[in-house]
Amino acid sequence: MLSDRVLRWLFLTVAALQIVPVWSAPYLPTNDGPCHLYNSWILQGLATHSAGGTIASYYAIDWRPHPNWMSHAAMALLLFVVPPLVAEKLLVSAIIIIFLAGAWMFAGAADPSGHAWAFVALPFTFHLLLQTGFYNFALGVGLFMMTVAVWWRRRDTPDARTIALVAALLLLCYFSHAMAVVLAAFSIGVLWLINVRRATLRDQLRHAIAFIPVGALLVWFVAHRGTGSAPDPRGLMSRLGFLARSQVLFTFDSRQLALGWIVSIVLAVLLIATLVRENIEHGRLRVSARDGFLLLFVIFIAIYLAAPGGFAGGTMISERMALFVELSLLPWISPRLTRLRMPVVAVMVVLAVLNVALNIDRYRAFSREMAQLVRTAELVAPNSTVLPFVFDHGVGKVGYMSHAIDYAAIGKRFIDLDNYEPAMDYFPLRYRKGVDVPGIDEVEAAPLDIDLSAQITRARFLLTWSMPPIPGLVTRIDRDYRLVASAGSGRVYERRMTEAAVMEMMERESSYATILLPLAGTRSDVALSHGATWRVEQSVTNTGHRPVHLMLNACAFNPSCEVDLQPGQSAPIASNDSLRPYTLVRAPPGDANLLSFSTMLLRGDSGFQLALPAIDEPQMRPRRVEFANVPLSPRVRVALRVWAFKTPRPPVRYTVHVQTPDGRDIVARNFATGRDGFQLDGNLVGEFPAIEGRDLRANVVVEFGDAQPRDARIWAMLTVTDNAT
Repeated sequence: MLSDRVLRWLFLTVAALQIVPVWSAPYLPTNDGPCHLYNSWILQGLATHSAGGTIASYYAIDWRPHPNWMSHAAMALLLFVVPPLVAEKLLVSAIIIIFLAGAWMFAGAADPSGHAWAFVALPFTFHLLLQTGFYNFALGVGLFMMTVAVWWRRRDTPDARTIALVAALLLLCYFSHAMAVVLAAFSIGVLWLINVRRATLRDQLRHAIAFIPVGALLVWFVAHRGTGSAPDPRGLMSRLGFLARSQVLFTFDSRQLALGWIVSIVLAVLLIATLVRENIEHGRLRVSARDGFLLLFVIFIAIYLAAPGGFAGGTMISERMALFVELSLLPWISPRLTRLRMPVVAVMVVLAVLNVALNIDRYRAFSREMAQLVRTAELVAPNSTVLPFVFDHGVGKVGYMSHAIDYAAIGKRFIDLDNYEPAMDYFPLRYRKGVDVPGIDEVEAAPLDIDLSAQITRARFLLTWSMPPIPGLVTRIDRDYRLVASAGSGRVYERRMTEAAVMEMMERESSYATILLPLAGTRSDVALSHGATWRVEQSVTNTGHRPVHLMLNACAFNPSCEVDLQPGQSAPIASNDSLRPYTLVRAPPGDANLLSFSTMLLRGDSGFQLALPAIDEPQMRPRRVEFANVPLSPRVRVALRVWAFKTPRPPVRYTVHVQTPDGRDIVARNFATGRDGFQLDGNLVGEFPAIEGRDLRANVVVEFGDAQPRDARIWAMLTVTDNAT
């Protein structure tokens, strides 16, 4: 017979072995794990203001007390000291340790001799929910067992220490997962009702104090999330079969189904043996305090069978409940089944070791596959937007390829438009107001049905993985995107941008900062009618310490009119349209101040040159611009350029006043910008017959009418050219 000391060391040894698969491969093959790591990286960057402007323009921290904070906060803190891949492995290792430590405490809660039954939990270490990447839930399962075990041991001493300890554990459960804390509170309530004695009722009611903090949070959560549910399409027999075969253990390999059968048989034997050994004596039923755990087991089965497919935004509810059902028996199994201890421990150790070996093999194989997708995604330009179409999500029940792109997104600091968390309203991140992202269900469930033309203003890049050879699919993509790189099963496409699409995209990205360059760079000298030539030399330089992503309304160096500038890098700006006399630059907030612009107007025949400033948003005037002491005479040509910003869709109406120095109108006239919010009057005096031919100096005022919103901004440039020279 195994002594308690040997049992403890054996459990610790096998528990430590469970961590080996986590560190056996570069990437963890989970469904949502990469997405959680990506969002933890964003969370850390936003909290420390170190995230690039592109990230900050899409995401904001949601500081409300959502239940899913625990794993995100843990990984965000770990990222201060270790690389992202190591941070995720440390978190998953901690989840495994907490799960198995909780199982040890839970199994021995009613009797320390029951620790032997904690070995039954070993094969559940890599359960379906953990491999799906539900890190918060997996953490909550271990904390659930710890919380109930601690309360059970201290149920007869409801002092301040007990209340504080249970309250703290319940809060940890809450910030891990709502389901864990609800079941923990419910389990404690059921066990308390069964075991409370009338003589001690007054003292026992003090236990309720521990529920006050978490109760307030749950009230907020229900009020915020509601109790909406989605049906589970599976029938009763299908659910019973899933539970009877312990299919919550099946993740990657059909051999795990045999493992599940063995675990179910062992649990059934222990259940029957305990009933005979503890509850039936001389043909009569005997009930003890420990039977509260049997009642929980029965209630959990009922909840499992009645559970919806989704609830309050969560999914896979019945699969989650199946895990609680399997584990809830551990404290109730009789410690007096001494003859069964060694066989059960031996069987569970063998199953756990075999599962570890199987997972090491699968982790390494699947990690290599994930690495191929990551290498493909690393061909994407930094600080850009990427829409992934993953057609092959992996083998087994875990779609480990679904979000593998997020490992590359961290390194390249790009926006994954398949990032579902900020759209769910129960994670620590949210999308900023006005951010336009595609429907996640469309991207993941029906990628073939997506209208790619509608994505062009959202996604600079498309990444496809294992794209099927469907006739016309490549043709559809090529219409709006061009293939720029391919590697193995992956392809990277960059969008083809028309000027109209660029303007629409720039207008939509309302959080981006706007910089106006009043003249556009030219690709070559421009000849004038009287033989003179001129050109505009224009460039932008990144003077900061991080890459900056820019969008331009027109350009000659890039078909998408986008550029990624590395620290210290410069790039020329030149219009590909001679009719586009200015350049608009959009940069993520916080990045505009890292940019330095140079615009130089040069006359080729005279040596004349003039430097023109770049105008950023704070310099744009609210509703009105005034030019003082402007010469208006036949000897000069006066040209007026007007731009309207942050107004309803152009054209925008404005008024030009020619005034005396004391502000009285000499003449005034209404004008309108073009559809792009810009208007050039090459001969302003000619627009006012009343002053044409006169020689005077006057103030020129340009202002919006009352119909424009209060936050409408204007910029104008007035040039005076000597007709003789």
